[in-house]
Amino acid sequence: GVLNFGDGLLKYNLSGTTTINGWASFAIQVGNQQCIYSVQVTQNGSSIQTASDNLELYKAGSTIHINNLKENVNYSIYDMTGKAKMEGLVKKTENTIDIKYTGLTSGTYFILLQGEKTSQSLKFILD
Repeated sequence: GVLNFGDGLLKYNLSGTTTINGWASFAIQVGNQQCIYSVQVTQNGSSIQTASDNLELYKAGSTIHINNLKENVNYSIYDMTGKAKMEGLVKKTENTIDIKYTGLTSGTYFILLQGEKTSQSLKFILD
């Protein structure tokens, strides 16, 4: 593929093998710019979703907002050791998670979002 980073093009090739159907994500970062892609692997091959298809996450106050949510998804929040800290459901129409009284402390976390057509893991930082 080719990525346009403003001052030039970055050409890349990705390869790998898997025997399991499902989703995988990969990120390509150059400087402070990052593109995140999801790959769905099936018996018939694979398809790559572009960054515009991917979910975006941002935190405002004690609320996590999820952009580009196209379906209801289950979520699980993990700390850096992989320990599950919180889980629940995010409705497409609400697209937020309130973390005010959850007991999550400052640090880096990963949130796994899974639905019928969605599977994505995103990192976020609480300060």
